Amino acid sequence: MDTTPLINPPLPAYRLRIRVWIIAWLLYFYSRWFVYDNYYSRLDNINFLIHEAGHPLMGIFGEMPGVWWWSLFQRFVPISFFVYFFMKRANIAWQLCLFWVWQSFLYSSIYISDANKLVLPLRGDNGIHDWQFILGDAWLIQYTDIIWTSVFVFGSLLIFFSLGIMFLDAKNRMPIEIWMNA
Repeated sequence: MDTTPLINPPLPAYRLRIRVWIIAWLLYFYSRWFVYDNYYSRLDNINFLIHEAGHPLMGIFGEMPGVWWWSLFQRFVPISFFVYFFMKRANIAWQLCLFWVWQSFLYSSIYISDANKLVLPLRGDNGIHDWQFILGDAWLIQYTDIIWTSVFVFGSLLIFFSLGIMFLDAKNRMPIEIWMNA
């Protein structure tokens, strides 16, 4: 019997199963956008809070630049979490943050689609429909359908890219490092 130690011992199979379950749950989560009109998830509550926090934080740049910055701020927070966890090599954490970045585009696409209809309730305190303001000021309000569809497709493609990264990581059975190494 060979008693030499393995240089790279195989990782436990449960890690692969956990990753596959996470991917399956995220696919289910993604599928809700096709089942419900104007789907609003619990993650969108976080996106909404970040977006609304951007109003006073980025409003110092003025009204029009501030509106653009509010939308960018909504991407900045998940991107900063992504970078933090990526630097810490917390694989599943940065992969979930990457999914969150792209999911934020789906959230915005619903809001963009409402820019010329104004059907969705405004939940913010400023009484302005941000995307109506942005698209109207850029003379693009008549292209709302093309823009929201493009944003949705872009976010969807990148969601599948992030799920592919998760799958490849699961296939390679990389360790799950949800918590940072102290």
